[in-house]
Amino acid sequence: MSHPVYLSSSALPRMPEGSHNEWQGFFGDGAELEANAFLPLFWRAMFTEEDIRHARFVDAYDIDDEDAAIEREECLDDFGPDATYPYLVTDNATAMQRLAARREGVVSAIGECYRPMYEAFELFVAQRYPQHILLRTQGLPDVADAEPGLRSELAETDRLKDSPALADLMRDLQRHDTDAIWTLAGLGSSPGEAWPTPALRERFADPRRR
Repeated sequence: MSHPVYLSSSALPRMPEGSHNEWQGFFGDGAELEANAFLPLFWRAMFTEEDIRHARFVDAYDIDDEDAAIEREECLDDFGPDATYPYLVTDNATAMQRLAARREGVVSAIGECYRPMYEAFELFVAQRYPQHILLRTQGLPDVADAEPGLRSELAETDRLKDSPALADLMRDLQRHDTDAIWTLAGLGSSPGEAWPTPALRERFADPRRR
């Protein structure tokens, strides 16, 4: 089952609010990466618990968007007008500082072979997320109750070698059918996205496409 989460470039320092019709101007030239039901490790390296914010479920749909009217009404029926879920947001400068500060810890935990991917991800973020970086979590299973899990994952980013989840991640990376880029950094959410680069894909092939 698909539970998409997105790492989106945003001019706003928060989630767009459908009650103010902000989604209609949200999607443009900004980058966006996608994962499914999990937060890739390299994404988490940009955030801390202080970056957790909350958005209303109903604000996922512009109030004047006739094409989304049914979804908005269903959302109101399911969650009501005030129910919220947690998401993450930070600015480019802060994200770049954290990526640099955590580089050696992450590479040491997962293996030197992944350094080129981490450094390529840093460059991608620097170039394609010039203002704010928005981790849109609404697709997570049971996202209304996801905040404790988010806090735990973010807290473990600075002590990966002591994290119980590291062993699971390493087992996934060692599987013959695992796409390491998808697992660690997500993939472009549209065919034209510049991630991963051809050079990176050549180095870390997708075994599902062989």
